[in-house]
Amino acid sequence: MKKLLILLMASVAMVSVSCTENPDTPTGTVLSVNGYATEGDVIEFVVTPDNADAPYVVGLLEEADVVAMGGEAGLAEYISAQVTSSSKTHKGANTFSYPGLQPLVKWYLYAAYVKDGSMAGTPTLSPAVRIYQPYSEYLSKQFCIPVAISDNGLWIVATYNGASFIFDRAYNDVTYDFGVESLILSDIDDNGIAYGEIDGAPIRIVEGEVEYISLPDGATGGGVHAVSPDGSKYYGWYLAPGTSLQDGGFKPYVCDNGQFSDLSLEGSHSFSYIDNNTNDTAYLKIVGGSVNLGQCAANGALAGYGLDNGFGWEQGVVWYPDGTFKVIGEGRMFIDFSWDYPGSEYIYGDMTTRISPNGKYAAGICFRSYEDVNIPEVKIPFIYNMETGEILQAEESECTNFMQLRVDGVSSKGYVFLSDAAYLNGDIPYVWTPETGIMALQSFLENQYGTIEPAMKGSVTGTTLDGDTYMLAYDVESPEAGTLTSIYTF
Repeated sequence: MKKLLILLMASVAMVSVSCTENPDTPTGTVLSVNGYATEGDVIEFVVTPDNADAPYVVGLLEEADVVAMGGEAGLAEYISAQVTSSSKTHKGANTFSYPGLQPLVKWYLYAAYVKDGSMAGTPTLSPAVRIYQPYSEYLSKQFCIPVAISDNGLWIVATYNGASFIFDRAYNDVTYDFGVESLILSDIDDNGIAYGEIDGAPIRIVEGEVEYISLPDGATGGGVHAVSPDGSKYYGWYLAPGTSLQDGGFKPYVCDNGQFSDLSLEGSHSFSYIDNNTNDTAYLKIVGGSVNLGQCAANGALAGYGLDNGFGWEQGVVWYPDGTFKVIGEGRMFIDFSWDYPGSEYIYGDMTTRISPNGKYAAGICFRSYEDVNIPEVKIPFIYNMETGEILQAEESECTNFMQLRVDGVSSKGYVFLSDAAYLNGDIPYVWTPETGIMALQSFLENQYGTIEPAMKGSVTGTTLDGDTYMLAYDVESPEAGTLTSIYTF
């Protein structure tokens, strides 16, 4: 475990003594520890003991250390190993200040009573504190578009047209830059391990090294589209041997710690209709599909698309954390059904269906199921509440002013991000909620947080689990062509 070199300053007078005490040294039961970030990139922790005369020790830990400890038992074991007869101790309420810490990383302070050169009682770990960067940006060459940000906000993966890179936000550095023309990266976990494909073969990148990963046995093709935040599961699609897309060979899968299984496509149908030959109710069933790029939530929920056995339509689907499969807007009945004019119900979602990082919402574009060249197609954003099953969609009238309305994502707070662009990045980021309608993201957030500088432009390509960090991508033509990635944290 990493040993941390700590610069410690106290803003409250501290009493520091040797850890060697006499047998009558008092001890306490509870140490209260709280922390906060101040101006100037300084984190302060306040320790309040329930016994002002009892000595205690403190120490700083970063998130990786705390995770490695695996709980209270590991923390206690670590502290016990640090405490010696010469350890510096403190008494009474104190404030400990730590300047120069790495931003974005979560930091913790532990505090533990000591007695006779050993830890006494149960240690206390503060809530996580980190120094936020309100704004950061970088310019990537060759229009390399950021496609995913990790749930913890520390890692970004970008890819486009033969250029791909992994960006470490904590150290403000492009850690790995790849020039493999056929490399396409799709997602990244909280440990900075990226997933994607090379020439259609699934891969992951660990510390700059490409590792080819498996597909289900017998698969004749496939890919990986998403990874869980902890990296224990990855998701994608494969083509079963001897099958085609039409007969359901295009299968979604999960690899859970090396064990493959198909994601369920059972228990939910898309449209029903009256069979003209039998007058019975018939169903269009989902027979294939995939998890969409990067669409795995922290709770294990997934968003993707399904292919039906009638028209081969791409329809938005979700998988709940327990594996339950749902077609968004299931159970609809065609109106005036015929094979030439399939009806007027809405189809909710397609290959761009998104899921919020917390798994509460799915969102996408809905459109009518008929195909009539005389009726202009209007793309309408919708949001699906995975807890209640409710679907809400924007008013069609507010969508007609957009040429190519596209859903780029949905946050854990239920904000649906939009672009007016068919491909690549838009000029202005928009947001839709059922309460506000469609509006510019800049105005929407300024109503909550005040003036935002610099002005937001481009498309929202990712948000963090807490919903407070937004990643935007904007295509820059001059003076140096590329994609400007902007990160805002509120």
